[in-house]
Amino acid sequence: MKKTLLIFAAAAALLAGCTKNDVVSFDSDRAIAFSGYSGRAVSKAYADYAVSNGFRALGMLNDTTVYFNDTFSNLISTSGSSATYYWPNMTTNKLSFFAVAPSTTNFTTVSGSSTVKIDDFTADGETDLVVAKTAPYTSIVDTIPLQFNHALAKIAKVVLKTRAGDGTATSGYKYFVDSLKINGYSTGDYTLNTSDWSDTTNKTDYYYITSVKTLNGDFGTDTLNTTYAVLPQKVSLSVKYHIETAGGTTIMSSRTKTGATVIQAGNAYIFNVTLPGDALTPIKFNADVTPWVNVGGIDL
Repeated sequence: MKKTLLIFAAAAALLAGCTKNDVVSFDSDRAIAFSGYSGRAVSKAYADYAVSNGFRALGMLNDTTVYFNDTFSNLISTSGSSATYYWPNMTTNKLSFFAVAPSTTNFTTVSGSSTVKIDDFTADGETDLVVAKTAPYTSIVDTIPLQFNHALAKIAKVVLKTRAGDGTATSGYKYFVDSLKINGYSTGDYTLNTSDWSDTTNKTDYYYITSVKTLNGDFGTDTLNTTYAVLPQKVSLSVKYHIETAGGTTIMSSRTKTGATVIQAGNAYIFNVTLPGDALTPIKFNADVTPWVNVGGIDL
């Protein structure tokens, strides 16, 4: 989805990020304008998430100086921002842009460096994080396209399947899942220049089942549609379950199935989990008796 956002304000605001020794001339007739694009967000938002809900944008002058760092609303009009930012003299300057949504997300920069980071971002499981960046501009353009990409991974749902250990149907048995959770780090630092996460901390459980849930038998499938937006990383999954007969007799006491996989930013995942039922496989014997060996008569 495409929308165009014009950025207007007092001309003096454009120098807010420069040191007092910097002298930057600008073109007062050419306001900087963005157009935003984003794919379907993880949750609570849709295709025009970044623009419709507002975003934060930062202009980096000559890879060393913050030219502006401000939030912009969803209003596609001249009143869409509290500040106006004009193009500098592009004969001697270059200008790069970074953007993030939600607009409440803050950037961290280092004086004299081109690095732009988001420090200590915590994924609450529900809020999407989309980011955009551009290559340095060396000339004025009418509109700057911002292609927003997901910085998080999406766990769309978990599909639980049941079957006996020997591959036969589980007719007459009931699976009970006591808990199901996905575990991973929820806090980290994101560098927009390199699209990398670092310094991840705060191990967190994302629960799908917290109280006993009865599953279908006979190769039954139960889909858990809870969606989580999490940091890209190696996550682990743990399912605790037990099996009973139709009459309520426990034939498999509490078992735990675990697994781990690496999830990548921008990807949506469906976890398929098959609960084995090895205790449902009957123990069978094929009994035989070795015949007597006839050794003939013995003379005494």
